[in-house]
Amino acid sequence: MNDPEVAVYFALVNPKNTVQYGGVTVGPLIKEAMINCFSILNIPKQSDGIKLDARYWIDKKTYQVPSYIGIDKNNIKMSSYYNIEFIGDGDTVIEQLPSAGSDIVENGTVLLYLE
Repeated sequence: MNDPEVAVYFALVNPKNTVQYGGVTVGPLIKEAMINCFSILNIPKQSDGIKLDARYWIDKKTYQVPSYIGIDKNNIKMSSYYNIEFIGDGDTVIEQLPSAGSDIVENGTVLLYLE
């Protein structure tokens, strides 16, 4: 966005039997093409960008995963946005996937390893 090197033009000619919009039909194809262009041109990912809000008809909502490491299994509150699965026989969380600070899609699963 700051210094454009690539532009993508994609035309869907004479679509039939569908009531879909460009964001649903063509958007994913353009995204894939642009990701490949970024890789080929060695354009680094910018981490300070603006996070987009989920579009209710196509995107899944995401939630940031908190750190569960060091917390007793009995003190962990279940989330209404994603599932939590315990692995192991212990009581204390020693590892988690995805890691703290990562985004997880709505109804995804956080794995908590116990010792």
